[in-house]
Amino acid sequence: MRTGLRITLATLCCMLCVSVQAQAPLEQNTIACKEWIQRAYRRWMDKTSADANLEKYIFTRQCWEKIGRLNSALGADAVTRAQDCTDYAIENLTCRHLEGHWYEVSYAWEEGGDTTRIPVRLAFRGEQCRIDYVTPPWGEGVVADSLLAALKPCNVSHKNRLEFVRTFYEQYTYLYAAMVPRLDEQTARLRRAFCTEQMGGKCDWERLTSEGEIGEGYDLLIQNCDFDVFWRSSLAVRQLTENTFRVSYRVDKDTLVEWKVTVGYEDGALRIANVDDVK
Repeated sequence: MRTGLRITLATLCCMLCVSVQAQAPLEQNTIACKEWIQRAYRRWMDKTSADANLEKYIFTRQCWEKIGRLNSALGADAVTRAQDCTDYAIENLTCRHLEGHWYEVSYAWEEGGDTTRIPVRLAFRGEQCRIDYVTPPWGEGVVADSLLAALKPCNVSHKNRLEFVRTFYEQYTYLYAAMVPRLDEQTARLRRAFCTEQMGGKCDWERLTSEGEIGEGYDLLIQNCDFDVFWRSSLAVRQLTENTFRVSYRVDKDTLVEWKVTVGYEDGALRIANVDDVK
């Protein structure tokens, strides 16, 4: 009788707990969100999982597209920052609430090993949630809310050559950093509007044929497969000659990306005419 009573009470307590949790919106229920993230990450890390289209149930569409670009840039899985995972990592993965909709996933490759910490942001639709931002390695320890909120589109200016190049890159990198819907369409539209026809064709060819060390989907105009919000503050344009400019940004303290941009006229308007290495 005592055993039966304990089971009944335990079951009742569980029912009450679920009932109380269900009364609050999911986005306010940090315990439920942490548990969901842990389950999602463990399924993702388990390479033997037979879940078809698992990404649709874990990530927003824009986030999943960005993960594809980051995978090419990193040469690893941006979700875990690793090429594969151990059983120990999967079993000992944990999640904690940081602030707002931000949570931190952490795991160690092996017992006593270094801990990988990955801040992620959740997006909510009703009582469903998805991960809509996975912090890359260069943003470790930083919640990117203020950076993402500060992103604003920019009108491309024809005031002079320097302003043309500066505002073109402000808008072009904004599209990447803001993870806008249908990014490929929007960047292609910007290239058609502000690059010469020859330069636009060169960019399209590079994106279609790139692979190996530079990564699939390489964008010649940013010299990378993606442009992350953490890089925006370092984006700089410096005029070299009347028609040439040095564009650069810093990925991290050890990695500076820079290239030379040449402008010209086509159909009576300023256009990006070429992108080349800085010599």
